[in-house]
Amino acid sequence: MTSPLSSRLFWGSAGLVWCLIGLAFAVPALVAVRVELARQRERAAAQAAALLEATAPGAGAELARGDSVALQRRLAALQREAPTLGAAYVSGQRGKAVAHTALAQVGELMLDAYPPPPRAQVRFAAGDRLLATIALPPQGRVLGALQLEFAAPNAHAAALAVLPWPALAGVALLLAGTLGAAWIARAARSPVAASLERTAADRADALQRQGRVIRSREALLRAMSEASPLATLVADEHTGAVLHVNGAFAVMWGLEARAAALGKGEIGLRDITAHCAAAVEGGGALLAGAAADGRGVIADEVALRDGRVLRRLAAPVGDGRGGQIGRLYLFEDITARKRGEIDLAAARDAALVASRAKSEFLATMSHELRTPLHGVIGSIDLLDGSPLDAVQRDHLRIARSSADVFLDLVAQILDVTTLDAGTLALEPVDFDLAALCAAVCTRAADAAARKGLTLAVHLAPGEWGLHGDARRLQQVLDHLVGNAVKFTERGGVELRVARRDGAAAGVVGLEIEVADTGTGIPVAQQASLFEPFTQADGSTTRRQGGAGLGLAVARRLVTLMGGEIGVSSAPGVGSTFWFTATVPRAHAALPAPRPATTAPLQGHLLVAEDNPINQKVAVRLLQRLGCTADVVANGREATEAAQRQSYDAVLMDCMMPEMDGYAATAAIRRAEGAARRTPIIAMTANAVAGDRDHCLEAGMDDYLAKPVDAAALRAVLTRHLGGR
Repeated sequence: MTSPLSSRLFWGSAGLVWCLIGLAFAVPALVAVRVELARQRERAAAQAAALLEATAPGAGAELARGDSVALQRRLAALQREAPTLGAAYVSGQRGKAVAHTALAQVGELMLDAYPPPPRAQVRFAAGDRLLATIALPPQGRVLGALQLEFAAPNAHAAALAVLPWPALAGVALLLAGTLGAAWIARAARSPVAASLERTAADRADALQRQGRVIRSREALLRAMSEASPLATLVADEHTGAVLHVNGAFAVMWGLEARAAALGKGEIGLRDITAHCAAAVEGGGALLAGAAADGRGVIADEVALRDGRVLRRLAAPVGDGRGGQIGRLYLFEDITARKRGEIDLAAARDAALVASRAKSEFLATMSHELRTPLHGVIGSIDLLDGSPLDAVQRDHLRIARSSADVFLDLVAQILDVTTLDAGTLALEPVDFDLAALCAAVCTRAADAAARKGLTLAVHLAPGEWGLHGDARRLQQVLDHLVGNAVKFTERGGVELRVARRDGAAAGVVGLEIEVADTGTGIPVAQQASLFEPFTQADGSTTRRQGGAGLGLAVARRLVTLMGGEIGVSSAPGVGSTFWFTATVPRAHAALPAPRPATTAPLQGHLLVAEDNPINQKVAVRLLQRLGCTADVVANGREATEAAQRQSYDAVLMDCMMPEMDGYAATAAIRRAEGAARRTPIIAMTANAVAGDRDHCLEAGMDDYLAKPVDAAALRAVLTRHLGGR
């Protein structure tokens, strides 16, 4: 039987031998683990860089196109292919995530991505993470960044790869050490006290080392807190002790004179809370209020009496065992940021006021321009019906063409203003697309014939009765066909209309192309064609005119119709402008078109117009149509005339002195009662979206926008004179 002394000697010597063997084994094992860990990290970094370089071109192209769905699919595919990939995201120029493997983080600010390096950059971050970052695209202007986050190799994995064979050797050494300890216990009879002293000394050294580590960490945390611009306070709210406060807190709250006492903890939490609460707007509690929710995190803003605004963050500080040792308070002065937000809001409001003023000014200018244009175009139409020689008729044609260009420019400016204000609404009616295309080509036929161009329409077979805004669709086609004729010197222009597959029942998907054999447009200039006031040739020596508004208006109108517009072109080959639209089918079968009639109308009308020139034009246009007319200069006179005698119809200007057309219409309707209803037709230069509805709501029966030509006037009067 082994004596107690021999047993103690055995275990003591065995423990010593085991420790020595463990130390001898641990050093090379640790070196081997570190070498293996470095090798694994290098291999992981190279693989991450290769994956990043391979992914960046495609992701850059998708980011340039704004295709966030494709980016999301690309990141999901990367995560499936790379088992160690924890997260991946693509950020835009402002650092916000455009795509992320965690969809909830799309739109968040990703600070790790900026500034993005032009080539793949791989670094290891805290928590065994490997971050790989690259700018998108790799060349040229940086649109954003791509970052991949991998699980980096750790010491545990390296140990599993390296230690199996040293472990076997260690077991053998332990067995040998155990046998050696038995031999030592048998041979040696040293006092047990020496072993106990050595053990106590080892424990004392370990405690000293642990104390030094704790003090160095505490010093590091204090240095970080003092260097931070955030005002920091850590307090134990149960005992009222201040555990830590930095210099920024003393400066923010005017406690510089007591900074030394704060640092030593000689000022309690109650005194600090009272001092800070006195500076808060309204006298609210600053610290106790934030702590009232127990363990929760508080993030809000606090207004001070001196005008400053602080961002406050309060969070609990745990003891690592589920308990709470205090609460951390952080304060940031955001006064400048708040003032910037107020200034930005004021600037935005000023811009809105300026935009409204611009819209009102352009609408007024449109009205003022349309009023004399009515006299010009009406007089030209009247002259066109009189006997003229060939030279005079050619001069008249030039004047009418110039007036039409002027009117088209006024309409484009008004359309841009209305679209910018967001007040333009489509006015759907049943129409025949085939007839509309024929009308478009008829309008462009003279210009094409003068240049010797062919003008063709290719319409897919089938019914083309649709329900949509025919006027706006014709406006888009007029501009595209007119542009094609304008910029083509030889060859021809084709208008092609086809149905697009995949449209829902009762809806027609349109694919419309206008192709020409003109000079073509360089690729560098195609992207800006649809911007306002932009032309492919903007130099002062360009041969063709125009303000560069037509394509911008066309794009906005096509967007309202639920479609897209674009161009494919090459210099010397020609251009093809295309657009799509989704239009419902006509609600009912369209009647067969009636042949145009030139038979004279019959009727006695009242013309309410304050402009003397437009009075003459209106009367002579009516006389040409076969009607007679009385003329008054304002709404009051129109009301009195309508009460004196009965008229077959009234042409009512809306903007007149003394009484405008709206008030005059209301007065005439009140005087008529329910017995009869005289057709009242608005003939006004107000052509802003909504003016037609305003006229109809005022009691008028129809609407004509100035300048009015004889054909439009005949069509309206034919509807309201009962075929006379």
